[in-house]
Formats: sequence, structure tokens, C-alpha cells
Amino acid sequence: MTCYGESVMNITIQQWLSIRLDLLGKALVLGIGLFASGPSKTVDPSKVAQVVQFFATNEQNFNAVERMLYYTELPCEGDYTKEDDPPASWPGERKVEFNILELRYRAVLPLVLKQVSFSIGIVGHTGAGKSSLMQALFRTANISGGFIEADGIDARNVGLKTLRSRLALVPQDDVLDPEGTRTDAELISALQRTYFWPKDGEHGTAAEA
Repeated sequence: MTCYGESVMNITIQQWLSIRLDLLGKALVLGIGLFASGPSKTVDPSKVAQVVQFFATNEQNFNAVERMLYYTELPCEGDYTKEDDPPASWPGERKVEFNILELRYRAVLPLVLKQVSFSIGIVGHTGAGKSSLMQALFRTANISGGFIEADGIDARNVGLKTLRSRLALVPQDDVLDPEGTRTDAELISALQRTYFWPKDGEHGTAAEA
């Protein structure tokens, strides 16, 4: 049941949201109908439409304010760089180890990774935790316990820029050029224009990889 827990929760939330939106919509229509058919028979339909428009605009604006407040309360990531970052050759041994790693996405949620230990080599079905391992490695999610080492250096002690620029993730699906119609030079040019590849980046075999 653990593998399907996320799907069950997602379906339950969708059903709850659907019922909530239906009730709110019906309540809004009922209120507008009562307002328009009240004791006074001189209500201009255009004014009713204007009230509805103002209500929708006001709700949308408050949603934007709510999101801004949410983003201001997000915890900051780790240091961008550190004085004791490893040298430019790191990780030279290409060795990454996960040691009794634990990870949860929120403090109140259960662990999605429970004391996982292994050297790199990940195979698993959907929901096994592959993406969670990658988030822990690139520190896009906070580790609850254990640690990850690359060439014997704890990833938590490395600046985010250094960590994320020295490691790479090869996706399962080819998304940049799925039909293979572009040359390496065209792909590198597109990456440079979108700042995913430095202007003075490597060329040759490293770039083709």
C-alpha cells in the first residue's frame, strides 16, 4: 500500500477540492440571484455583472498576496559557495556514496527515504524513491538524517554552486533533441542562449557527452 499511498492521497485531495469549488460556486450564484431578485426591482443587470467582476478580481489579487507571503516565509537554501569548497578537480574519483540517509519533505510528514546506504547505481520502479535520492544529492530537499559523500566529502559541506555545477543528471528521456535533427553546435548554442551552458564552456568530447 505504500507505493499507492501518494495516488490515493492525490485522488482524495482532488475530490475534496472539486466538492469545495462546487459548493463555493453554488453559494456565489445563489447570493447573486438573491441580490438581483431582492425587494428592489430597480437593480441594473450591468451593476450585478460589475459586482461579480470586482469580486473575482479582488479574489485573484488576494491570491497573489497570499503567494507572495508564502514565498517570503520559505527557508533559505545553503551557502552558494564556501571558503573550504573542494578543488576544481572534485569529484575526480566519480564516487558517490549514500550513508544511512533519511529524507522527508516536511517536518510533519513521514520519511520517504529510511536509512538508505549504497554506492551509486540506482534501479527501481515508479515510486521507489529515485527522484527523492536526486533531490537529496543536489540538496533541493533537506536531509533528515545520514549523509551523502562524493569522493569522501560530505555534500552538505559543499557550496550549492560548486555541488550542482560538478554533478550532472542524465535523464531517461531525450528531451532536448528527441528526433536527432540538430547538430552538437546547435544544441550548445541553444543552451548558451538560455544560460544553461557557459559561453566559454567545454567543446569536443566533453560537450558531446
